Amino acid sequence: MKKLIQNRRSAGWNLIEIIVAVAIGASIAAAGVAAYQGEAQKAAIAKAKDFISQVETKKQQLLADANSGDTNAIADIAHVAQQIRVQGVPLTGTPSTDAAALGFKTLNYGNMDTVAADGTVTAETEPAYVQVNSGQYVVSNTITSTAPSY
Repeated sequence: MKKLIQNRRSAGWNLIEIIVAVAIGASIAAAGVAAYQGEAQKAAIAKAKDFISQVETKKQQLLADANSGDTNAIADIAHVAQQIRVQGVPLTGTPSTDAAALGFKTLNYGNMDTVAADGTVTAETEPAYVQVNSGQYVVSNTITSTAPSY
């Protein structure tokens, strides 16, 4: 009888063993998915911060050029966007198109600097911001759940 039970036992797994193995596998998979999603969100926010930094740097460069008397300085958003390259391709200046190209939910280039009546360029009124796919907004180095109101 003992031999019969041993032979039957070695033939395969019982239901409880299968359930335990599946539960362990599901727990490991759930932890892996959560970790991946967290890292993907961190990467998207870092990408948004880098993009905003590029936009704001270009805006400041154009402001400096215009203030130094450079008559070729073009102060519009499309010009700023076209100077930013993503994988070697310039952006278009159209927020919805550029957001899709960059993998963002939405983006806003902000306002370019305004010109006073005497022709001098004043400071910008709105900084750029990005909404990543998780729904968070990135403005400069600040992360928020609501869109900036300018």
